[in-house]
Amino acid sequence: MTEVKNIPRLRFPEFHGEWIESLLGDIAKFSKGKGISKSDIFDNGKYECIRYGELYTHYNEVIDKVISKTDFNNNPVLSEINDVIIPASGETALDIATASCVLKSDVLLGGDLNIIRSKVNGVFLSYYLNNKRKKEIARLSQGNSVVHVYPSQLKTLKIFIPQTTEYDEIAEFLTVVDKRIELLEKKKTLLETYKKGVIKKIFNQEIRFKDENGNDFPDWEVKRLDEISKFRRGSFPQPYGLPEWYDDINGTPFVQVYDVGDNFKLKSKTKQKISSLAAPKSVFVPKNSVVITIQGSIGRVAITQYDSYVDRTLLIFTKLKNNLNKYFFVYQIYRLFEIEKRRAPGGTIKTITKEKLSSFTIRIPNESEQLKISNFLFSIDKQLELLDTHIVKSKTWKKGLLQKMFV
Repeated sequence: MTEVKNIPRLRFPEFHGEWIESLLGDIAKFSKGKGISKSDIFDNGKYECIRYGELYTHYNEVIDKVISKTDFNNNPVLSEINDVIIPASGETALDIATASCVLKSDVLLGGDLNIIRSKVNGVFLSYYLNNKRKKEIARLSQGNSVVHVYPSQLKTLKIFIPQTTEYDEIAEFLTVVDKRIELLEKKKTLLETYKKGVIKKIFNQEIRFKDENGNDFPDWEVKRLDEISKFRRGSFPQPYGLPEWYDDINGTPFVQVYDVGDNFKLKSKTKQKISSLAAPKSVFVPKNSVVITIQGSIGRVAITQYDSYVDRTLLIFTKLKNNLNKYFFVYQIYRLFEIEKRRAPGGTIKTITKEKLSSFTIRIPNESEQLKISNFLFSIDKQLELLDTHIVKSKTWKKGLLQKMFV
């Protein structure tokens, strides 16, 4: 076979020469983990362990922390630093097409894990497989309700690797990039936790603001929701799914539960757009309106940032009392639904009617205190929005790097 060589578009200046094509089976040894059942897992167990299901939600290229522990000690399969693991089975092909590198030794590796022990840097190899061979691994998978990928298939993957320790430099650099993204995400999580705590204390009146003279504000008034606002459900022509109801090119944004995002905003683009034929049979909502989801994922609130038509799974607040601050109202509605979720059987509200919502009561301070509260909470939301922007930009930058750093 003629040797194929290539050069990445972006590399560190001290490295030169082409990368060489190899089969994954020529540079690595393969094995499987050993089954660890859910009943074997103990939070205070002696041994750290990784099971295949955890890879879908907790890991990607690098594993430097382990979330499960067990006392399982029946001839376990233990990790070595630099091991690359790929799920051997899952519900979809893409579920099992993600590689991770274990940065800890003596971690128990559960069943349904393919273990790859490579001659090259494992972090480099996991990044490479995820960014250059993910679709190919997915295509190798077999099965219907459960799909599988086997070592014999993974061995046939063709990869390009440097002729020197360039892969160590790439792995170290990308790990630093990931750490920076992780720190931003951790900062966001901490701020979200703080926000939830402070909202609870503000609306329980454990925290009170003062007026401009340093005096206490008056007591809050208790009002029924239908006393301070008017609301109605959205609508959509039936049956759902007819092609003539949608127009993704020339249509108007159509807001469904899925389209209500974080920080009390709609997502920047709706999943679907409504056609001119369906529009008269739906409900038009101008921007800066308050909507809340009342089916499925209940209690997600947004102030709409663009004109749209709104589905029947959302409630639209069409009019608020003149002295009611819109942002204060949104935070109060959010808090109200968090309480209702805890009261519901099993902690889940499946749906909520307009009549039920009318009977809800909320506590309202005077206009000046409303403004102080909304400004304070809004400033936290702006910080969260800024962190979101940094995270998205960092991930986009990383994606661009990965496209250029590998052959």
